[in-house]
Amino acid sequence: MKKMQQFLSSVLAVALYRAARSPAVEPADFSDVPAESSYASAAAWAKTNGVIAGYEDGRFGGEDSITREQIVTILWRYSGGSAAERGEDFTDESSIPSPNFMLLFQACAAPRPLR
Repeated sequence: MKKMQQFLSSVLAVALYRAARSPAVEPADFSDVPAESSYASAAAWAKTNGVIAGYEDGRFGGEDSITREQIVTILWRYSGGSAAERGEDFTDESSIPSPNFMLLFQACAAPRPLR
């Protein structure tokens, strides 16, 4: 899957953290996020709130480019979305690795008020 040009997980974490009004958080235990990092609070908030879990090896990966599927998964979690199940609405659906990606498309198609 193509990666978005220089769209970093730290950028998305900071945007969502600020959208949540930058609440006070305890430092996260990501091995690659120094306490003085510009996105340390956002990474901690994202982990605490189940929005971004980080990698299995303990890294946050704030400087890593992220795929569209990862962005959709993060936004789905941020919006409080439930566990996803693969639908069968599109003929090319089997080529999409994450079921959360399809659910976001379906959710976006239905008009509803913003929170």
